[in-house]
Amino acid sequence: MSCWSSFRFTSARSLIALHTFSQVLACPSLFLLLCSERIAEEIYVRIKGLPKSPDSGHIRDIRNEHLNQLINISGVVTRRSGVFPQLKISWFDCMACSSVFGPFVQNQEREFRPNRCPQCQSKGGFQVNAERTIYRNYQKVTLQEAPGTVPPGRLPRHKDVALLGDLIDKVRPGQKIEVTGSCPSNSTPMFCFSCGICSSC
Repeated sequence: MSCWSSFRFTSARSLIALHTFSQVLACPSLFLLLCSERIAEEIYVRIKGLPKSPDSGHIRDIRNEHLNQLINISGVVTRRSGVFPQLKISWFDCMACSSVFGPFVQNQEREFRPNRCPQCQSKGGFQVNAERTIYRNYQKVTLQEAPGTVPPGRLPRHKDVALLGDLIDKVRPGQKIEVTGSCPSNSTPMFCFSCGICSSC
């Protein structure tokens, strides 16, 4: 039995695990060994060799049991957006007492908004503090079923994939790729599939 067969990542746990692995690699004890700052500002951990899930690895075979799981699919990139900013760590200004509070680590699936000021207990009137807030880049690509995998008489299906970090601008339209990432249940068109790794087939 493969070690992956009983290894199920939920969407939240998979993203936390990847983030934790990246933090461990960037810790001070490994800094001198790896000289990570000379290589890159941030280190990203990617999972490779994950078995196809669904078993076929086809977009049309994604079902409800694959939601919030780490899955592996392949397809052809048909569209690529520009690079957009996304909140990573946010700070907020309270309009009632002018205090600045945070930081809040933003979830990739939905934007976090505070409901109360910790200083004056005000329940509204918060504005993002542009000076302290940290943004990250993201890019959306459309992944479509490869022509040879589409059943006769059927239209090819597609999924929107959100690329983050070092995966930005790594793929181009017409390229056949394999992606490993999580498919969140509360997905929006912009975040239909959060990509953890992206490689050419």
